[in-house]
Amino acid sequence: MIFIYMASIILYIVGHELVHGLFYKIFTKQKLTFGLSLSCAYCGVPQVYLRKWPAIIAALAPFTFFSLIFVPIILLMPANIYCFLLIILFG
Repeated sequence: MIFIYMASIILYIVGHELVHGLFYKIFTKQKLTFGLSLSCAYCGVPQVYLRKWPAIIAALAPFTFFSLIFVPIILLMPANIYCFLLIILFG
């Protein structure tokens, strides 16, 4: 169970950064960089300035995308430990 949860966290982090990357690619058409440091995973476009609204959209895109996936599952799932773990993963 712990292995599945840890794998889910890793998959979520990768998916989260890919959604950021998709929107950065849409707005900049530049080569993206992905990375992993000791404290975080990241996606970015080096030496490119994003205007205010494209930056806000790219920042909020993972929240919006994963809300459409996780919220219905959380609402339909019976209240048990799996629902609690899904809420923690989403949060």
